[in-house]
Amino acid sequence: MRYEDQFPVVSTETLNHTLFLGDPTDIAAYQLILSLLAQNSFSDPMLPQPS
Repeated sequence: MRYEDQFPVVSTETLNHTLFLGDPTDIAAYQLILSLLAQNSFSDPMLPQPS
């Protein structure tokens, strides 16, 4: 989650709990994962992918 007047926070849910992560290293890891997911979600798996 991103807010104008706050630092970003990652929220992840399990069956019984919600965990909030605010460490910059944790946030960077989730941002990388989301970026990779976004890149792959718009690609055609039948076409060669750039290396």
